[in-house]
Amino acid sequence: QTVTITNIDKISPVLTSKTTFLSSWYNVDQTSTFTYIDNESSIASGTPVTCDISTEGTGQTCSVTPNVCDVAGNCNITTVTSNAIDLDKTNPGNPGIPAPDVLSPTASTTINWNWSASDGSIAGIKWYQWNLWDSLASVLSGTTTGLTVTTSSLLDETYTLKVVAKDNAGNLSSEVSSSAVTVDTV
Repeated sequence: QTVTITNIDKISPVLTSKTTFLSSWYNVDQTSTFTYIDNESSIASGTPVTCDISTEGTGQTCSVTPNVCDVAGNCNITTVTSNAIDLDKTNPGNPGIPAPDVLSPTASTTINWNWSASDGSIAGIKWYQWNLWDSLASVLSGTTTGLTVTTSSLLDETYTLKVVAKDNAGNLSSEVSSSAVTVDTV
């Protein structure tokens, strides 16, 4: 009589990896995927295992209790938690209306513009995008981390400064616009 010994799988599938996120801010929900293997037999059910991180703030995670089973009927039901992310889905508050340091009309070809800080950003403000417009188009533009910009060598024209705040997660405020300032050097 011949006796055959076969390997009996008594080991549940094992978690081998989970999503690694970048070390920066996100502005949309993120999905974490958990990967399992089974060295004794193949996985029969319960994959993929995922959870969504949707709560705003720093160090946010999600957890899920899987039911990953192999063909031998061994199941892994150990709760797993994602890696942490920083999540800000909310647009920052608008910066203050830009104010020129001159009255209109002015003979000055240099104007300093000031505005108050944007607020309400979980991620913090990265920079302010500004655009100086004449009556037809944007004539100067740039970004600054400060609350002031100087525009110089201006021609005789009417100008408006428009400012938008961008936070570290990439969310944008609404655009705010100054009142018009006319440069008249004649």
